[in-house]
Amino acid sequence: MGFRVATFNLKDFVAPSAKERERFTEKVRWTAELVASLSADVVAFQEVGDREWLDLLLNHERIDGRYAHVVMGSADARGIRSVIVSSLPTFDSRVHTADALPIPTLGQLAAPEFAAPIPLRRGVVEVEVRPEGFGSVRVITGHFKSRRPVLFESTRKERKRAAGRLGDAHLRSVFWRAAEASFVRERVDKILDEQGVHVVVLGDFNDTRDSVPLRLLRGKEPTALVDVTERLAAGRRYTSMHDGRREQIDHLLVSASLDGLCTNAGIENHHVRQHPHVPNDAEIARGASRPRLEHDSDHAPIWAEFACADPLLRSGVVPQGKSSDS
Repeated sequence: MGFRVATFNLKDFVAPSAKERERFTEKVRWTAELVASLSADVVAFQEVGDREWLDLLLNHERIDGRYAHVVMGSADARGIRSVIVSSLPTFDSRVHTADALPIPTLGQLAAPEFAAPIPLRRGVVEVEVRPEGFGSVRVITGHFKSRRPVLFESTRKERKRAAGRLGDAHLRSVFWRAAEASFVRERVDKILDEQGVHVVVLGDFNDTRDSVPLRLLRGKEPTALVDVTERLAAGRRYTSMHDGRREQIDHLLVSASLDGLCTNAGIENHHVRQHPHVPNDAEIARGASRPRLEHDSDHAPIWAEFACADPLLRSGVVPQGKSSDS
């Protein structure tokens, strides 16, 4: 008795252009085969467009309607969102949004632009499932801001100084992800105030394990979240490749109560390769175009498996010859 969870950034799983329809069909097939191989009961996806494109994946013969329960988050300006699909019944589902993320007061350390609200561009999706023998498990997924520097170009002066302000721009990027991490962590703390509830937080957080945003997300004892990939050899812990460097920017974190029931975990990164550079807004404004649709993803899925230590006791059934008080 047990269950599996997984997270996977599908990369550009959005409406294809007319020229990319055939390529998108190949992408659906490739993705369906990888998702099916995970054998997960609950899967979090990132970079998903409208429901009709997701349905092509969920109805593919390799998956064949396994995931009947679907919760889609709110999309950003580009039209991508986070999604949770489940083969288990969902007893509660929520999409957490915010017009602006709360940020700490930085006083004289803050550039004037920090006074502007930080948006939560993609909704954070949460579902409750109850695998047999486990009780309530809350699964939360998010897709944090990329690590691209945040250049404020609202004035001509800023544009002229943009190159010299790169350090500030990188700091803004980290600060943005830290605000997103704090937003999710606040929800985790509220859940863990309840007795007997397990928590899974997973997704594309666009930062490494020892970064400030991930430290904020994991939290501190006694309610710290545990990274299930710590079970893996260091050389296996990567989910993407940037500039030739292998990095883990996707994560699967669980509450200590669930970590004690984790029997196995893995990162399916055999396909990960260097993908073409994606131009930023400034490069697109200068005439650059996005690379063509890729049939694969530039992220690797992470999965974890959990087994109930004593299914009878956890389901409330007392074995014959024992009392519930023994």
